[in-house]
Amino acid sequence: MGNTCYFGSTIQNLVQTFLLTEELYLSLSKQLHLDIELPLTKAYLGFLSRGYEANCDQTFQLVFNEFCKKSSRFADRGQHNSHDLFVYFMNCLRDEERRRRGSVNSTGFLNELTVVDKVFGGHTITVYVCTSCKTPYHVCESFLDISIPILGPVDGGEDENEDLFNNNLHVSDTERQSIQYAVDRADAMRQAVEYTMRPLGDRSLLQKRSPMLESLGEISLEQCLLYYSKIGQIHNEYLCSRCDAEGRPPMTSALKRTLIYNPPAVLVLHLKRFKQTTVGFKKCNQHVTYDEYLDIGPYCSSNSLRNSEPNDVNVWYSLYGVVVHKGSLTSGRYVSYIKVRDCDTRQTKQFMQQFFLNRDQVLNCDDDITRRNASRLIQTHRKEWKPPEVKGQWFLADDEYIKAVDKTEALSQAAYLLFYERVAKSRHQYLENTLLQVLLNDIDVD
Repeated sequence: MGNTCYFGSTIQNLVQTFLLTEELYLSLSKQLHLDIELPLTKAYLGFLSRGYEANCDQTFQLVFNEFCKKSSRFADRGQHNSHDLFVYFMNCLRDEERRRRGSVNSTGFLNELTVVDKVFGGHTITVYVCTSCKTPYHVCESFLDISIPILGPVDGGEDENEDLFNNNLHVSDTERQSIQYAVDRADAMRQAVEYTMRPLGDRSLLQKRSPMLESLGEISLEQCLLYYSKIGQIHNEYLCSRCDAEGRPPMTSALKRTLIYNPPAVLVLHLKRFKQTTVGFKKCNQHVTYDEYLDIGPYCSSNSLRNSEPNDVNVWYSLYGVVVHKGSLTSGRYVSYIKVRDCDTRQTKQFMQQFFLNRDQVLNCDDDITRRNASRLIQTHRKEWKPPEVKGQWFLADDEYIKAVDKTEALSQAAYLLFYERVAKSRHQYLENTLLQVLLNDIDVD
C-alpha cells in the first residue's frame, strides 16, 4: 500500500478509542436522511468488526481508499504526518455525520455537535490583559487535540525557548502578583477573568525540574504543559481597543495565558517534534517523559467545565495509545503502542461534550457566575484524589507486526501523539466526596 505507516499507527489508536466506536454505531442507528451515503464511516466500522482477523487487509484498504477520496492530499501513497492524518480523518467523519443530518447547508450547522465533537472536543481559553489600561480580553477556542511545544534542543542545537523557560517557569509567586496587579477587581467581569486565569490545580511542585531529568537532559510532559499554560508577555505588539478608543497609543504590552477551559472525554496531545527553522524543517529528538496517568488540573482554568465536583482539583486521564515516529525527518516510519484493556464506556461517557458551547457567552453567563461562586465557597475544602488503576496489556503495532510488550517499553518512547481517556472516581471516592458535600452544605458560610 505504499507509505501508509502514518495511517495505520493512528488507526490502531482509534480502534482502542471505545467511546468513539460506541457513539459512531449509535449515530448510525438513528433514522436520519438514509439516502445520504457514509462511505468512510461505514468502511471504518466494517474494519472494526474484522480488525483483528488474520485477513483484514481488504477492509483496511477500503478505509484508506475512502479516506483518500475525501482527502486527496494523502492519495499519493507518499510520506505524511500522522497528526495531519488524525485531524483530516476526524474532519471527514464529522462532515459525513453533518451531511447525514442534512445540516451542512443550514444556518448554524456548526453549532450542532457530532460524535467527533462529543468524544474529542474541548475548549481552551486565552486571556490577554493590557498592562496600560488593565482591560482584559479573552478568546475561547475549540480543539480536537492540543499541540504542545517541546522544550529542549532541536537535533542537538540550542533551544530558543530555554531562556524563557528559566526566566518564567519557576516564578509562581510572580505569576500570582502579575494577575493581581493586571486585573482591576472592582469590576465583576474583571473578577471573572482574574479567577479564570488561575489554574485549577497546584503548579508549585511541577515548577521544579527534577535533578535526575536535568542530568539526563530530559524533560517531562508536565513541564511542557506547564510552559504551554504559563503567563507570557507581549512587548509593545498588543492592539488594545480600549486604549485606542480613549486616545492612547493602541499598540501596547500585555500579559497572556492559555488554559484548558473545557477538558474533553478523550484527550489527544500532539508533541510538536517537527519545527520550522530558518533553514527549513527539523525534527526535535528531545526525549519527553510521560506517565500512564496524567492530571491536567494544573493546566485547567479554575472556572473550567465538566468537573465532577466543584471542589476537585484533579482532572485525571489514563493513557491508552502512543504514536511514535522513528528515524529522521526524511527517512522514518510511524509505529504505535496500544493498551488493550477492559473499558467501561459508561465511566468515560459522563465526560463527553453534551451541549454546544457558545464561545461568545463564556464568562458572560449566569452559569459561569454560579460555578465560580460555588468553587469559592469551598475553596478551603479543595480535595485531591488519585485515579483508580486501569488494567490492561500493552502491545507494539508496527504495520501487520503485533507484539506484546511491558509497560516500561510503552512509556519510554519518543512520543509524537498521546491518547488519553478521562478517568472517573471509584465508587468509594464518589461516596466520600458526596459526604463532604453534605457536610459543607450544613456549614453556615455567611
